[in-house]
Amino acid sequence: MGSLFGLIIITPSIAIFRKQSFGEVWKRAMPLSAMLGTVACAGLLTYKAQDPSSTPAFDAAGVDDRAYRLAKHEGQTKMDKYAFVGGLIGGGVGGVILRSALVASTSTGIAFGSMYYAAEKAEALDQVKKILRDNGILEK
Repeated sequence: MGSLFGLIIITPSIAIFRKQSFGEVWKRAMPLSAMLGTVACAGLLTYKAQDPSSTPAFDAAGVDDRAYRLAKHEGQTKMDKYAFVGGLIGGGVGGVILRSALVASTSTGIAFGSMYYAAEKAEALDQVKKILRDNGILEK
């Protein structure tokens, strides 16, 4: 989440506000936004865990159930693979070709892997809608 937020919102905003090049800001902003996004998600999870009315429950059984569902959910595991491969490619580019900005390029790769998965999923959804419309199941 932090990688996407950093690539799409934070880095361009800082570059425009400070009137610096995107590349200069990218090397500093991407690692920071990835870290802050992770911390923010952990904070939200901790806050949610303190809420007694939370669903599912954040007791041991509820956490185990949620972990199992995430680990076995086909879409989540596919998203994780895309983000992992994107991170490897980004890290390779940053470490081998650029010889700097390893964390920034890795988090950028994760963001691009995530966006690629989202685009692929949207395209598949459009294809399903077209089939449903063609068969009269969904209104045109």
